[in-house]
Amino acid sequence: MNERKIKLLFFLFFFSIATIIYFSNSKYDIVELEKIYNKSYELYKKGKYQEAIELANKIIEKNKNFQDAYMLKARCYYKIYEELSDKTKFDQQNRKQKSTNRKSKKKNAQDETEKTKTELINLIAYNIRKAISIREDERIYTQSGVILYNIGAKKEGKELIKKALKINPHYKYAKEILTKIRIHELQEELARRKRLELYKKMLSDYFSKKYYYDTEYDDYYDEEEEYEDEEFYENYIFDEDEENEEEDFW
Repeated sequence: MNERKIKLLFFLFFFSIATIIYFSNSKYDIVELEKIYNKSYELYKKGKYQEAIELANKIIEKNKNFQDAYMLKARCYYKIYEELSDKTKFDQQNRKQKSTNRKSKKKNAQDETEKTKTELINLIAYNIRKAISIREDERIYTQSGVILYNIGAKKEGKELIKKALKINPHYKYAKEILTKIRIHELQEELARRKRLELYKKMLSDYFSKKYYYDTEYDDYYDEEEEYEDEEFYENYIFDEDEENEEEDFW
């Protein structure tokens, strides 16, 4: 065996050891990251969203392609957005019941709330973009679509859910969500049409009553006695000021 073959064998031996060490470390990292993710997800389920986001950030620092970590962050930010929206609605209802004179403070508080909501929407959108850019996954696409739909990006949300079904036409969750969206949109359209019909009816009733009172008013003067006695007209004094008042009114 010559020297060249010995060097080649040593090279292959050390390369094999290095490869084994590398992949064993990578596997170890993935297992550790999965454990951290599970802890993060448990915090999310308990409503501890900020803590869950912090753990998800640690995962991303070690592995920037950990798709579920981005998705979990988007879900956490969405939950915070949802809670803030519910609180805003509750505060608005209370304001209607209790009117105060602190309008400027209320306006500042409302502006701050809207600013925070906008920031949350941007964070949601950023993490969703990162999650769906890593790889095509029907579960991630569907979850992202639901969140986008609920924050007002309905068209984009539906498109993502449809993409999920293109990846996996038998994905049950995506089918259920699309069915719910269709039912919701039909209910909204039905409610809109009912409001429109009610509005038309109100207008019709209003003009019918107006016409009734106007014609009744005219009939009253038609049935009024006609004063043909010239002395009545001669004795009747027409007040010019009264005429001017009527002109000003009209």
